[in-house]
Amino acid sequence: MTGTPLGVLQTHCDQLARASFHDQRASSSWHPHQDVTLAALGSAVLVMMVKDESDIIRQNLQHHYKLGFRYFFVLDNRSNDATAAVIAEFRAGHPDAQVACLYDFVVGYYQAAKMAAVVAFLSIYLEHENNPGRWLFFVDADEFITFCAGDVVEGPKRISAALDDPAHKMLVMHWAQCASMEVVEHDTPDRSLLETHTRIWTTMEPAVTKVAIRMDAGMTTRQGNHMVESFPYQTDAAVVLAEFGLYMLHFPQRSVDQMRRKVVNGAAAYAATKGQENHGGHWRQYYEWYSQNGDVVLRQLIQQHIDSCS
Repeated sequence: MTGTPLGVLQTHCDQLARASFHDQRASSSWHPHQDVTLAALGSAVLVMMVKDESDIIRQNLQHHYKLGFRYFFVLDNRSNDATAAVIAEFRAGHPDAQVACLYDFVVGYYQAAKMAAVVAFLSIYLEHENNPGRWLFFVDADEFITFCAGDVVEGPKRISAALDDPAHKMLVMHWAQCASMEVVEHDTPDRSLLETHTRIWTTMEPAVTKVAIRMDAGMTTRQGNHMVESFPYQTDAAVVLAEFGLYMLHFPQRSVDQMRRKVVNGAAAYAATKGQENHGGHWRQYYEWYSQNGDVVLRQLIQQHIDSCS
């Protein structure tokens, strides 16, 4: 099997996603649907690596539970807030869900290596359940997989059919960036992000992917889970979910409080990461600006994000 070069695969996926987003987003029926459930996700695993995400982690878990997920595997990277307690509360309140939370004590940003370890662990740990074709979805706490197209009947059917087809080895999701209408100062964990952050991309620029892989497909993800390390299959083994109306709503800059945590934690993680001194330059720069000028920098960054989503 020769496989598909990643550059060719990325271009192919991005072209399909952009065309689908352009057509769907222009329709008056396009909006995030919170009442769509995909039964095929019942055996899939939602994998996350989190740090100090107590303002959003409850919404993320509940959102994906409602979407259909029943398996959750979370790496908690030394959170200093209530993240672990919120995950435990979610587990207690959803007895039909399998929720694992592992304390990740390594501060450095070694996400690709950590995700490879998670894939290997889950492949062995879940082997007794006799579901070798199980999907692994890699998301961040600020990413919400959401059906947004107008046809809430045929769209979900087509997505479920794609998940159930053993010929499909990778699912490709694309970001739709979301922002508030104005700069929010403080966390609002008790309010739905889809109520407080209603400004959503009207054009997909740039196209950013996140992936899900079959556990038995012999693949691992790259840093950031934006693509796999290699794709030993033909192009049609990858499914672009935007074609069916499924996107990853992304809420990266939610409040000044959240951005302060994100900038400080991001800089600390890269400072503790050996061999990646040339990576994460924007976090190092943001932290330098924040150290010199305080919250005014964070407000400017959030306003730029808001403007980019208009």
